[in-house]
Amino acid sequence: MNVLEKASEITSHDRNIQYSPPEDNFQRIWEYNKAYLTNKAKDRNLTQEIECQLISFIESLGKEYVARQGLFIKLGRMDYRIHQDSIIDACGYLRCEAKIHGIDTVDN
Repeated sequence: MNVLEKASEITSHDRNIQYSPPEDNFQRIWEYNKAYLTNKAKDRNLTQEIECQLISFIESLGKEYVARQGLFIKLGRMDYRIHQDSIIDACGYLRCEAKIHGIDTVDN
């Protein structure tokens, strides 16, 4: 099985069984991130206008932000050492983002 097939398998079967489809799981993770980042923004001594702009920006990120953060973690690890598992996981995060945007709708 090649890297892309393995990434497709883990994002269609194993991960869905463990965590639910990426669209749903990443939405839940995003809600935690959004609450955390919004509270951090409110803790700053910002003008009302800047705080509103910052919170608006935070809210615009969405669940694809979670997929990208997962990808960035894998890329950072790959800068140190390349492992097949990291490459598979990176492809998996890209596929999850494709699924979030409705670009990849196939569940093998």
